[in-house]
Amino acid sequence: MNYVNLPQGKMKSVFYWQGNLDHSKEHSMLAKTTRDQLSAIQQLLSENHSYDFLCLLALPILWGNREFLNWIKEETYPQESIG
Repeated sequence: MNYVNLPQGKMKSVFYWQGNLDHSKEHSMLAKTTRDQLSAIQQLLSENHSYDFLCLLALPILWGNREFLNWIKEETYPQESIG
């Protein structure tokens, strides 16, 4: 699948679907989380997704700013109460 980024998280996807070249405007989303949260994200998206299957990827972090990575870890750690 190839895509062209459009303003405000929109993108134009070009792909083959059921043997035909197709395209559509879609929204992209980047979720910063930890591995132990992936199942919950998959379940939430599956319940609210209109396509036949999710276009959901989890990519490994090869390197990153340690302070930023620590922030992600702290913010995704289960908390007893929020706010």
